Amino acid sequence: MNRLPKHSNKEDLSDDPDKGSLLPNLSYRWALTPSQLVLVLFFCILFLVANYLPLHSDSLWSHLTYGHWILENSTLPQEGLALPLSQGVASSSPGWLAQILLALTEKTLGTTLLPVFFSLLVVGSFYLLTKSFFHQTGRSSTTLFLILLLFLAGKSAIGTLRPEWFGITCFAAQCYLLSLYYCQEKNLFLLTPSQEGRSTMALWVGLPLISLLWMNLDPTSIFWGWLLLVALGLEAFFTNHSSDLSANRSHRRTWIYLIELSFFITILNPDFIHLHFFLTQYARENFIPEPYLAQTTIELFSFEYLGFFIFVALLGLSLRLSKLPLTFGRLFLVVVALLTGLVDSQNLLWSSAIFSFALAPYFQSVVAPLLPKRETNSDIKALDDYLNSEEEPDEIPTFVRQTRRSFKNSLIAFLFLWLVFAFSTLGGMVLGSKPRPAYQLYGSPALLEIAQKIKEEDPKGLLFSTTLWGDWIVYANRQQTSLLSEKTHNQQDKKLELFIHGQRGRLPKQAQEDYLHILAAQPGWEALLDKYNVQHVLVDIQHQKALSQQINSHPAWERKGADPQNLQWELFSRRPLQPFQITATR
Repeated sequence: MNRLPKHSNKEDLSDDPDKGSLLPNLSYRWALTPSQLVLVLFFCILFLVANYLPLHSDSLWSHLTYGHWILENSTLPQEGLALPLSQGVASSSPGWLAQILLALTEKTLGTTLLPVFFSLLVVGSFYLLTKSFFHQTGRSSTTLFLILLLFLAGKSAIGTLRPEWFGITCFAAQCYLLSLYYCQEKNLFLLTPSQEGRSTMALWVGLPLISLLWMNLDPTSIFWGWLLLVALGLEAFFTNHSSDLSANRSHRRTWIYLIELSFFITILNPDFIHLHFFLTQYARENFIPEPYLAQTTIELFSFEYLGFFIFVALLGLSLRLSKLPLTFGRLFLVVVALLTGLVDSQNLLWSSAIFSFALAPYFQSVVAPLLPKRETNSDIKALDDYLNSEEEPDEIPTFVRQTRRSFKNSLIAFLFLWLVFAFSTLGGMVLGSKPRPAYQLYGSPALLEIAQKIKEEDPKGLLFSTTLWGDWIVYANRQQTSLLSEKTHNQQDKKLELFIHGQRGRLPKQAQEDYLHILAAQPGWEALLDKYNVQHVLVDIQHQKALSQQINSHPAWERKGADPQNLQWELFSRRPLQPFQITATR
């Protein structure tokens, strides 16, 4: 069926200059296929959903606090902020560049537009991964299926907008850069200057730059970048991609040089050196993980893992059915990605991205016979020539008859983009809608109630809370207008000091041990609170049931506030000491 306009009336249009004067003269490169339209819809929905996710990640607030402090002091903090117990303790500031970017975004755009910034990171990462899959498959329909599988498997990471998305963006940029040199005929990444006439200069500049930024943005995830480079290097070393031995040697040397360059750019980074000495000399001996944070039960048959198992099963089946040879590097990637995904659910998005990148060609080779002919650049040029030709050919070319490209799809895509802008936070502010309420922006009204209740108290002494609540309170303590009511504005200059927050590695070992002792309400917890002059205790009822029961019945403490709906928290303060009264007796 010919979906293109018939050209039998071209002569009639050319005779009358008024007729057809508004006909578009656009290349069909701007016309979208149905699968491309669905991809646009996917990115629109992804941006809109991420745009309205609440900022409930606990680590976000400590990173914002440290970012503002770095901007104000033009140096990196040497001690924990709002942690008097960390004085004199060695410290490190990994991810300082991400902290600065977050603080600059909030300072410039406000807290309300922070979700928009994170949405751009999420959509940008998925877009770069989509392009890397497309370079390996050459089909938008296959790419659509892979990116939807990736979203299904890693959706849990999208639900929490955290600074780790900077690392995911760096990884996606690395995948995109490497995919530019993928050769579909040989199923290899060929790093030769003659590969489709493309110079390797982009790799020599791009990979070291990504490594440099990655180390300063999110050093905890740079392992994934090394893993990808090493795996593809192994693939180049164990696979003969050419009968020319000199070409093989050149190809392998190029990989080795690139890996070495990216590796040395990373380890010679001052942040890496500082972090290495901090981890080896201090954190290994002094850092104590928090039990209920570190010892989580991995439920392999939970809904969170369901998408990951579907993902692994489908791509594993395509690997079994594909006739392409399995290279050692891709096998190495698949094994490591599977193990890391099963060990920690926080790695599901990373593992799924590695799976997709490594097995995309195998999946394409399986589904290729089921798909129509691929539209190449020469096909689109022939289509444009056919539509712009003055003479009607005797026979319409096969590709022209079978093409699914349509400008209607392009117009629908533009409609989607406009709707996304109109309903996003940024578009709403431009069009004059009301900003999101605070309880929607921060995810829980309990956080606002805690911040306000603590500000109403006299902030003398330390506040004891879990690390999860501590990060948020540090941030709320420095906020000037958005979180607190006007009646407590006159108390903004009073800074509340914390016993501990998310940067718990900045505390000495003894303080961390005492923190866990109090957290579990073990015998002697009252004496430890007296030892550190703790005046306020914020109890996380879900994880501190024993402490909640004991402090409720303790005569020295009184409850000042509680979450009336979900019973997530309770705030206790010390009772004032009663003066001695001397009664006269005869």
